[in-house]
Amino acid sequence: MLCEKFSHSKHRSLLQKYYAHPDTPINNSSDSKFKPWLWDNKGACWLMIDCDEIVATFGCLRVEIGNQLACKKGMRLHVRSDYHDKFFDFYYKNLDPCCYDWMQQNKISNVFMTVNFHNLKTFINLCRFHTRIKYYLDFYSEYAIKILQKPHSILPYFIEERSVWQYAVWCSDVDWQTSWRNTKNFDLDTISKFDKFFTKSKNGWNFTL
Repeated sequence: MLCEKFSHSKHRSLLQKYYAHPDTPINNSSDSKFKPWLWDNKGACWLMIDCDEIVATFGCLRVEIGNQLACKKGMRLHVRSDYHDKFFDFYYKNLDPCCYDWMQQNKISNVFMTVNFHNLKTFINLCRFHTRIKYYLDFYSEYAIKILQKPHSILPYFIEERSVWQYAVWCSDVDWQTSWRNTKNFDLDTISKFDKFFTKSKNGWNFTL
């Protein structure tokens, strides 16, 4: 099993096989959706490769939020269904630590993460899984651990990204700048779910290690 940083030239043939695999989600299933040119220029993507096939993907982008530089992480996250039993090893021992190493190389300390509005359960699980990192800290750099130990805030509203409403997480020493995106309030059911699992704060809801 290999974890490799995506290179458009190096992984082109593997990518075509990945697009054609029946388990590949539609958002990752073609160049127009996976956008491989982004990962060589504006961010990075890591692949878990087994038997000459891509079995997991994880990307991040360098974004400017107001006057803050941030890493939008967890993009194109996918673990093939026949490898779901390896999800935590893939994520916490390989993909996520690589993302923080990339952040350090690019002098980025702010973290931004979004999930589409119809995937509330997935979003809640990703936030709750954050606490699992404490069992994998040996795989993270000191730089990563300093960021991971900061409060991560679930914003108290949807933000609009590419005409889609998204749940969002922001981790920074600087408050989120509300003017950066259009926003929409949550319904009461969503608020009650966040109240159940996370700590209410002035910035929304917090979670930490």
